[in-house]
Amino acid sequence: MKYPSHTVLDLREHGSALIITMLLLVAMATIGFAAMNSSNLQERIAGNERDRGIAFSAAESALRNAEDYLRSLPVLPVFDPAVTPGHYRMNQIAALTAAIPSAGTLAPNATVDVISEEVWASDAAIGFMKTTGIAYGSLKAAPAIEDLTAAQQPRVIFEEMPASAPYPTTIRITAVGWGNNGGIVVLQSYYTPPQFTATS
Repeated sequence: MKYPSHTVLDLREHGSALIITMLLLVAMATIGFAAMNSSNLQERIAGNERDRGIAFSAAESALRNAEDYLRSLPVLPVFDPAVTPGHYRMNQIAALTAAIPSAGTLAPNATVDVISEEVWASDAAIGFMKTTGIAYGSLKAAPAIEDLTAAQQPRVIFEEMPASAPYPTTIRITAVGWGNNGGIVVLQSYYTPPQFTATS
């Protein structure tokens, strides 16, 4: 017995519809996975940006606090870490300058700044700041930065830049701030205390 030709055609149409439906489902699933991955990536990027913002704000707060500390002093401290922890002459931080082959041995009153941006942003510099830097708010009272643990509070060091008349003494302040998820920002500012401003 033969089946009518239109029945055969119906079977073929049903098979084609199934294949097309499956292809559409695969395409929709692929688009869905891509959208989900994109969303996760955007979420991670936003989280990293927020964490970097926290670290940046922490480092900036440390710089301002350090400037307030210097502004409050009638006389500048001795820039010798053996006398005043965290206070150095420019480029007299052996833990950092020793890592620069071109620096060689620095004279006590070295005037050429050999510490580059790459050095200050290095793991060695950040580790040095974390272990020997001055904790935020310990020199000039300030409330702890919210959302950061005690170990994550920013730290600073001071360097006295070589002075030559009639230019006043300038202090370089280096601060490092940490975020909550591994974000690290290092900032520097150059500050001339008002009491050492050159007068005409």
